[in-house]
Amino acid sequence: MSMTKIDCLIGPTCVGKSRFALDWCLSHDGEIVSADSMQVYSGLDIGTAKPSKEDQLAVKHHAIDIVDPSQNFSVPQWVGVADKAIADITKKGKRPLICGGTGLYVKALLFEHNFANFDSSLRTRLQNDAQQNGKLYMHNLLKSVDSHSAEKIDKNDTKRVLRALEIYYGTGKPKTTIVQLSGQKRYEFEMIMLDMDRAKLYNNINFRVDKMIKDGLLDEVQKLLNFKDCQCMQAIGYKEIVDYIEGNKSWDSTVDLIKQRTRNYAKRQLTFFRQFKDKIVQTI
Repeated sequence: MSMTKIDCLIGPTCVGKSRFALDWCLSHDGEIVSADSMQVYSGLDIGTAKPSKEDQLAVKHHAIDIVDPSQNFSVPQWVGVADKAIADITKKGKRPLICGGTGLYVKALLFEHNFANFDSSLRTRLQNDAQQNGKLYMHNLLKSVDSHSAEKIDKNDTKRVLRALEIYYGTGKPKTTIVQLSGQKRYEFEMIMLDMDRAKLYNNINFRVDKMIKDGLLDEVQKLLNFKDCQCMQAIGYKEIVDYIEGNKSWDSTVDLIKQRTRNYAKRQLTFFRQFKDKIVQTI
């Protein structure tokens, strides 16, 4: 059975992915699957440069506004959402375009991956089970779902037993299968990379931050203060403004810090995307 074919658009923040993706989908009868770890959250609009309502009407976007700000959201969860969106798009005879700058999302979607971390609640539950029921119980539990791993892991090695159980309950597959599959392609794909001169990219970043401020980022953060300790508020722009609101920094230094951290983030994105260099069919 042949793999589903998808297209991917990657590149650093502020390089113009959203506009390119919109034009591409209009000319290729496509729909966009957002690979942005912060656009999944409802209410985080200005600071995440979420596509406008007009753009979302022009081309259907998936994986946007799907998580409440109070919730944590993991890479495996996003892959599940993206898989469903891709299936729905292809069923309609349209072309899925994965577009975003969260490199780990893209990599986990394209290749089988042995995720290092799952939902923290799963780990906590397994640890509690071990404390209540003991090492032998957990090893027997592992034996019932993943006998191969149980044979290799001593019953007293609780840490490895729990890790193998975490992999099984987090992926639905035994650890051996995950390790064997790791790195194998999940989809056939073509990848386009957007890039530009660094000075121009940094100017774009500075301009975008200024525009976000003008568009009301401060008010947006103030409305989200109840979630200040949640995962979503670790996004660049949000945590810095929370710090300002709490009186820890001046406004000018806050804006400068947002720009600096966004530039640093763009550098990290470019470094991460280098691993795809032999898979990129076009760089623009």
